[in-house]
Amino acid sequence: MAEALRWWLTLSLLGLLSLPLTGLAFRSLPDRGYTLSRALGWTLSSWLAWLGAATGLVEFGTSSSYLAAAVLGLASAAALLLHRGGYGRAWRAFFNERWIHVLSVEAAFSVAFAALVLLRAFIPHASQTEKPMEYMLLQSTYSAATMPPPDLWLAGERVNYYYFGFFMNAFVARLSGVEPPIAFNLALAGVWAVTAVTIGGLAYNAVSAGTTAGLPRVLAATSAPVLVLLMGNPAALEEVARRLSSPDVFDWFGASTRVIYDQIPGRGRVETINEFPAFSFLLGDLHPHVLAMPLFGLGLGCSLALLLSAARPVPQFAVTSAVAGAVCGWLYMSNSWDVPVIASVTVVASLLGSCGNCRHLRYHRAVVALALIVVLGTVVALPFASRFDAPVSASAEIPPNIASLPVAASLGKVVGPVWWDRSEVGEFLRVWGIQLAIVVVSLFVLVLGSSRSVWRWPVLVTLLAVSLALALSAPVLLLVPVVVLCWLLAINAQIVTLRWGYALTAMGLGLIVLPELLYLRDVFENRMNTVFKVYYQAWQLLGISAVLLLLAAVERLRLTVRGRIVIRPGIALLPLLLVLALAYPYAGVRARAGGDVKGLDATAFLQEEDPGAALAVEWLRWHSAPEDGVLEATGGPYSLYGRVSTYAGRPTVLGWANHERQWRAGQPELLDALSERERLVTEAYTSSNRGPDIAALQRLDVRYAYYGRLEREMQREQGLPVRDPFAGHLQRVWSSDEGALYEVR
Repeated sequence: MAEALRWWLTLSLLGLLSLPLTGLAFRSLPDRGYTLSRALGWTLSSWLAWLGAATGLVEFGTSSSYLAAAVLGLASAAALLLHRGGYGRAWRAFFNERWIHVLSVEAAFSVAFAALVLLRAFIPHASQTEKPMEYMLLQSTYSAATMPPPDLWLAGERVNYYYFGFFMNAFVARLSGVEPPIAFNLALAGVWAVTAVTIGGLAYNAVSAGTTAGLPRVLAATSAPVLVLLMGNPAALEEVARRLSSPDVFDWFGASTRVIYDQIPGRGRVETINEFPAFSFLLGDLHPHVLAMPLFGLGLGCSLALLLSAARPVPQFAVTSAVAGAVCGWLYMSNSWDVPVIASVTVVASLLGSCGNCRHLRYHRAVVALALIVVLGTVVALPFASRFDAPVSASAEIPPNIASLPVAASLGKVVGPVWWDRSEVGEFLRVWGIQLAIVVVSLFVLVLGSSRSVWRWPVLVTLLAVSLALALSAPVLLLVPVVVLCWLLAINAQIVTLRWGYALTAMGLGLIVLPELLYLRDVFENRMNTVFKVYYQAWQLLGISAVLLLLAAVERLRLTVRGRIVIRPGIALLPLLLVLALAYPYAGVRARAGGDVKGLDATAFLQEEDPGAALAVEWLRWHSAPEDGVLEATGGPYSLYGRVSTYAGRPTVLGWANHERQWRAGQPELLDALSERERLVTEAYTSSNRGPDIAALQRLDVRYAYYGRLEREMQREQGLPVRDPFAGHLQRVWSSDEGALYEVR
């Protein structure tokens, strides 16, 4: 576990190095951004290393990683020196006054990190689902000298995917001296722990800005991570209840994440993905939406800081807005779905922070924030965007009645209308029932004390929403009045941070409503991915806002005699709510992590599942160069096809063709080449006596060819005799009972 300790220490030191810079950007927060320091320090130093590799100034490696960390430290030192002694004294005073808070944050980070490390030690293998793909991307970014990294599943080409999250973890791996097989699992633990501290810090700061009472702040800091990272949905709780007698057969996968189904005419029943963070970390996929969670939290931190800095000097407001712009740029490179959400939350927060008696400043500051977000976001992501082709097909079919409209003709290639029956109420509540219950009850309590004018627009919008819901068979549209109500409450709230809670609620509910009307067009031509991504964002927004609204509602009740009578039984229900929230992770861990501790090597499973390939991978690691290509069988996704390339870190002719087609949707010339590569690989293993097309393989820089278990399976599927096609045609350089490697020349 020495690697885990080094990883933990590296993330902690990056947070410490960035503290002076974090304090400048988040000075308006009660904890001066201390809980955001790891997220900012990790991302900023990673981006510096990435920028050098992307522009060709400095090759990525261990030395450049240390150089980037040193630049971060020097920038922080310069911030301290430029502000002379006052800034340093402010930090000393902070540590003297808030030492319990600091120790609590460090303890929370350490416990969260250790918990995920322990879980991954039971299930470390990078196999099944999309883990092989994610391991390939981590391996590629770790080994690459320049960015974008080479696509190991498409020899000769560069990765055309959102890879910055993988780079951030490759950067930590370089700093901590951890190789990719171990780094794969430690990356999950690091993302989990940094996200937990970030989310807890957001709730803590939001409550602290409105009260000095200790209990509400503690409840906020502990409850928000539980609701966001640990809680399952009602469908998961149903599964827990069904499986109480047999926990070993608990369905932790499909029962809770494949809840809402669409009935599309001509295509039948189509599933949507209803994933939530507790499932993500239990599954263990290093997918971009997971890797971007610390950045998403950092963006929300910028929005809260902007809301609280409305009365502060414009330069400080501008610094925070610039950081928000940088966060949007980093998000574009990591998980572009998050960019519109964070940009919107940030601009809205700058507006809400100036509500009240300073309306003449409101639009001015919002324009400043928006301008800096656009400019800084573009500058930060420009080297990435200049070599990235968005995976949206230019040949997407547009309905004739839409194509005739000037703007819709272009927009229709990206966004499509949901014209089939939408989410059913029962399915929807099995995903969102818990958050909706907390939000609706809290809003009911809070609205009782609001002025009657707040109700005017919701009443009108309710009539419109009911009409639309009936007309479109979309009952989820009934949430639209709640969204409007939250916006009105946000504008009129006297407590500044409660405005933020209302705004997050409105945006979270708005995101839930969005895929009932529109979806982002992709290779699947349905709303599966749109529901997946926007639900994931809404889960994070509503997890934080539900805590803020609930605490505000409790405070409102506490001020009245009747309210105090209601609070007492409510407090008695808290342990029950905690048990319900933790039921899914408890049952899921029991079902998922059975057996013995296996360690943290993500590639160790290969020795049992494909011993020949495991030995070939080891040989290639020691006896070949990173650019030496290897020929192996290609096959379907979510399988072990491409395993030699993936785990050895060597390019192959074609890995998962299915995923390459998704990534290359915006590159029609490469889409055409995929079929030719499939033919080349198939013929190499199924041709009778000719042997492989050596000239074609050499054009793709293929130096080795592997023949093993999956290659024999390919021959059986083709109905051909199982025979080594390279024997007698190529020189064998390594062999075992399970497979052999040949040199292509």
